[in-house]
Amino acid sequence: MDETFKKRIVREAKELWDAGHPLEAGRLIFERIPRDRQAEWAARVLETAYGYFAPSAEVNAVLQFAKNPGKRSEEKEWREAQDIVDKIPYSPIISELAINVGKVVYNSQGLPMPYDPDAGWEVADVLKRMVHDVSDAEFETRVWATVCNEEFIQLKVPPWYRYLADNLPFPFKARYIRKEATSPLKNGAEIEVIKMASEDDCLHEMLVEVRWSEQTLAIPLWQIRPIEPDDKTQAAIFFVASLGRHWR
Repeated sequence: MDETFKKRIVREAKELWDAGHPLEAGRLIFERIPRDRQAEWAARVLETAYGYFAPSAEVNAVLQFAKNPGKRSEEKEWREAQDIVDKIPYSPIISELAINVGKVVYNSQGLPMPYDPDAGWEVADVLKRMVHDVSDAEFETRVWATVCNEEFIQLKVPPWYRYLADNLPFPFKARYIRKEATSPLKNGAEIEVIKMASEDDCLHEMLVEVRWSEQTLAIPLWQIRPIEPDDKTQAAIFFVASLGRHWR
């Protein structure tokens, strides 16, 4: 089930990449890479892209730093790490990539005076511009495969989110069975359940997005009752009840 969800994340990121939104694609991938794997991920990305460019002492230094960050608890040691990043020129574009990779690696070590936290997103943005400059289909295939390597992706959402996203037959008809003061829905209202709400919104509650009267709302899953549910939906109902949120 984890693998299915990882593939979904990769697919959504690729859609953003192809649509010309590499920064958002980078955010979607990078924010799901645990800190203790970020340096390795960044090293692989830089190494993959670097093969298409002329050697550079500054880029070499960043690549070695990414592969072997080491423990830099003393001020002299972490300032040396900063020097590796800060001495890189902003051009050519491989140097720009190396700067962001260096920032990712430095930040992943939890050192003082961290760099901008979105450096990991920027990695994808720089790579997309590289793809345009290099104009080689094989290059794009290789760098994208490295960026979205499922080996590094870790799901942060609760296990029940993955189960429900995979097993509820979206979209489906349901009735709202509870009246909340903050909800425009009336008890018994027929609604269309479209999908699970976003991962961030579902960290502590099972929320689904529903369509009602030309509006899209996010409401708790246990506040709806499916109309003529199939076997798969019934199984999901049982799962929800087993977690303590009963369908009423």
